[in-house]
Amino acid sequence: MKSIIELNETNFRPEVLKAAGPMLVDFYASWCGPCKMLAPFGFMAGAGIVVRNSIILVDFIELRLAEGRPLKEAVVEAGMIRFRPIMLTALAVVVGATVILFDPIFQGLAISLMAGSLVSMIIAPVAVPLLYFMAYGRKSRAEKH
Repeated sequence: MKSIIELNETNFRPEVLKAAGPMLVDFYASWCGPCKMLAPFGFMAGAGIVVRNSIILVDFIELRLAEGRPLKEAVVEAGMIRFRPIMLTALAVVVGATVILFDPIFQGLAISLMAGSLVSMIIAPVAVPLLYFMAYGRKSRAEKH
């Protein structure tokens, strides 16, 4: 088994194209745009986490309302009680993505995934209950009049 060879324009043809057997070649260039094209996938995965967190919060609010709790109490409890699982999910994503953070090809994916998870951890427990309260409160006021 041969060792790792750094290839360039002069030795690529004889070493790779005219090799007697199978050859494993790994291409990488720090200036390569397609190598950084994985960031949108991190954004999509982060968006999936945001959607899941939002669905869980809305479901939690609906369960509390079904128990007969007032709207204000239900949305405050949803934000408070569901914050810990949302935080643990975000921290798990950050720790997991740290492994690929230093790989130049996957770095964009890792950064977008980590940033999205941390922003979601801060915004979702506040924004989703608040928006739900605003929408549902307006709806219930309209039904009373």
